[in-house]
Amino acid sequence: MARKVNKVEYQAKRNKILDVTYQLIVTKGFEQMSIQNILDQLHISRGAFFHYFSSKQQLLEALIERMLDDIEQQVSSLINSEHSATKKLQVFL
Repeated sequence: MARKVNKVEYQAKRNKILDVTYQLIVTKGFEQMSIQNILDQLHISRGAFFHYFSSKQQLLEALIERMLDDIEQQVSSLINSEHSATKKLQVFL
């Protein structure tokens, strides 16, 4: 029988991996960062990591997608605000 996945826990763990990845990219750079660095930071197994991401490339794609979603939300809320166009542009920049 297949194990049921708790979607909230799954997403929380996935986000934790993305958070650590972001910090490692900022401090080490993507090329110098290894999956082992992530495993060491989170104290998880290689198998656990590959449960969430199939490769380092997929991890980077997921991180970029999350960052773009965050930017989209920020811009969307700014566009829908009551500020003038000039103020919206100032806030955006």
